[in-house]
Amino acid sequence: MRTLFRALFTVAVFAGLAAGFVHVANGGRWPWQAEPQHGEDWCKAHGVPLSTCEQCNVQLSRGGTFAISEREPAEGECPNTCVRITLAPGAAEEVNLGYHTVQQETVSDRIRASAELQYPPAQYARVAPRIPGIIREVKAVFGQEVAQGDILASLESPELARAKAAYLEALALLTLREKTHEQEQDLYEKKISAGRDLLEAKAALDAWARDYDRWVRRWNRDGHAVEDLVPRVVIVRGLGMWTAGRDPRQARVVGDIYRHTVGIMAAAAGLGGFRSLPPKEQFRAEYWELELYKRTLLPPEKELARRVAVVTGAARGIGKAVADRFLAEGASVVLHDRDGDRLAAAAAELGKRHGPDRVVAVRGDVTSEGDVRALFGAARLSFGGADLVVANAGVAPAGAVDRLSLADWERALAVNATGSFLVAREGMRVMKEQGTGGAFVFVASKNVPAPGKEFGAYSAAKAAQAQLARVLALEGAPHGVRVNFLHPDAVFEDSGLWSPELRADRAKAQGIDPSAVPEAYRKRSLLGLEVRPRDVAEAALFFASERSSRITGAWLPVDAGLKEAFPR
Repeated sequence: MRTLFRALFTVAVFAGLAAGFVHVANGGRWPWQAEPQHGEDWCKAHGVPLSTCEQCNVQLSRGGTFAISEREPAEGECPNTCVRITLAPGAAEEVNLGYHTVQQETVSDRIRASAELQYPPAQYARVAPRIPGIIREVKAVFGQEVAQGDILASLESPELARAKAAYLEALALLTLREKTHEQEQDLYEKKISAGRDLLEAKAALDAWARDYDRWVRRWNRDGHAVEDLVPRVVIVRGLGMWTAGRDPRQARVVGDIYRHTVGIMAAAAGLGGFRSLPPKEQFRAEYWELELYKRTLLPPEKELARRVAVVTGAARGIGKAVADRFLAEGASVVLHDRDGDRLAAAAAELGKRHGPDRVVAVRGDVTSEGDVRALFGAARLSFGGADLVVANAGVAPAGAVDRLSLADWERALAVNATGSFLVAREGMRVMKEQGTGGAFVFVASKNVPAPGKEFGAYSAAKAAQAQLARVLALEGAPHGVRVNFLHPDAVFEDSGLWSPELRADRAKAQGIDPSAVPEAYRKRSLLGLEVRPRDVAEAALFFASERSSRITGAWLPVDAGLKEAFPR
């Protein structure tokens, strides 16, 4: 219900949001600050000159404001009621919108149909991660939990993303009268330009949160606990709309409600204009005791709720098990793998089990800088950023050092070491930009503390990965980013690493039959147990969750007990 009210009472509750994220070109006062009326009466009352629309032959306002004709079209005339919006006296940009009263077509439909793309789609990925960071920083200002940031969904952003400033303003501001909590104020005194990439957005959102806090204190006479001081809808001029929620589904519901609300605002232009409830009634609606009580009946959030995880090597085995476990604990997950068919099958399976809105699959190779950038770009576009990164992709070429080919050596380093570096670099950039902390989990190997013969390329590459994780822990700590790594051993179930060739090689090295390799590895462990993908996933969950909030730079063996791999 709280989300519903935050969307429906847009003018009051989202006042500072509009101030921060929708840029107005002229910076002047809009007529919705006075009592808006229609047609000639309004224009005469405000001294606005009239002109004639060539399309419909109805009178329209000019000169820095707008009006809507009330007159029914005469026989033979276009069945439109027209709106003309001029951004400011002398402004070059002018919009003429048709509002079909006969056909079932809304103002917003017309806007979308005639919109123009102002910024290339690639800029979504550059702007998106800043929004959750700004929101979470605002929560921190008021002593609220920073780590529990909301998921952001870009929705079907093109319907707003393609809107030029004038169209966006026409859609959102049509005949609105604004009273922000205690006094009338111009929503657009603080102008933010998307061309500056939201550099001023944090200050605007801080101001919104403080205003909301004052509003609550003014009307909170029953001592209700203050809800989080962040908006649920973010509109960026020329780029689009993002909506926030505890998961992608809720974020999309907020967007649906907001789009519906905007349609109501636009339609209200023909009925005297849209007006908010008085501030006292707004508060009573948002803090309705019945709805507050119902919220107390909700089950507690899961361990990774509101988190976004990126998992590489996720089409099968350990990576898929990690994604499954994280999804079960409430995270939204971006799966990455170079095997497109297996990746699609894994995404479909996990989406069916946990909800398709929370699973995104991105095909790519961790050795490619472009593919890794695209991976985190998808996380930004789909969920607003990345909180958790599990670097799991790996290969295991085998062979004695004197017989190992240069190609196999380079492939082991490229995937296990360089691939981990590229994922770490891009992930750290995103986390630092968000300013909300995060966690990395590197899936290394028992071969780091206890290498095996004829496994030089794999052991060296995994040792490089582990050393990278240690350095990243040093660099990430000042930013609240934790970095830990796992040392699993002999995980055969659904494994892409344990190919028939690798099994044959390991069998030869140990003088056993290839079919006996899994059993031989099980028996050599102290516990005599098979290590399964889900066992590694549990360890990854520990390092990703708040249970390990005081741990960084550590490693955890998942090997059923190997004395050779004991820390020493």
